[in-house]
Amino acid sequence: KSLWALSPIELAYIAGLFDGEGCVTIVMSHRNRYHKNWTAEYALHFSISNQHIPTLRYLKSVIGLGSVIQSRGINYKWCLGNQQASEVLKSLRPYLKIKAKQADIAIKFQSLLSVWTHRTLIESQKQERAELKQEIMRLNHSYFI
Repeated sequence: KSLWALSPIELAYIAGLFDGEGCVTIVMSHRNRYHKNWTAEYALHFSISNQHIPTLRYLKSVIGLGSVIQSRGINYKWCLGNQQASEVLKSLRPYLKIKAKQADIAIKFQSLLSVWTHRTLIESQKQERAELKQEIMRLNHSYFI
């Protein structure tokens, strides 16, 4: 199977897992960090955490993307980055309830980079991506209030 062949029921199930156990973040990228002309850039990360490894392996197998890694102790997570994360979020978006705003921000964040795949981002795009990073951080932390 692949992401584009999943039924609405399967997508809704995965969206429910993401709403409850998922996380989408924008983190500092380490690519070219030691190059003399390096400037801060960010990368999109998507994950669903769970202690039940078969659930995470199911996600990896039905979507055909990502990796299952050990997170902390007995916790594991299914992880995706950048364009793959954005594509999964686009497919899950109609079914998301709790993390819909984070998905929208992540999709917009990645779309700014996708337009310039082999070019340097202009300053306004870098600034917009930095602002989107701050917004997703704010939304992620608002659940603790």
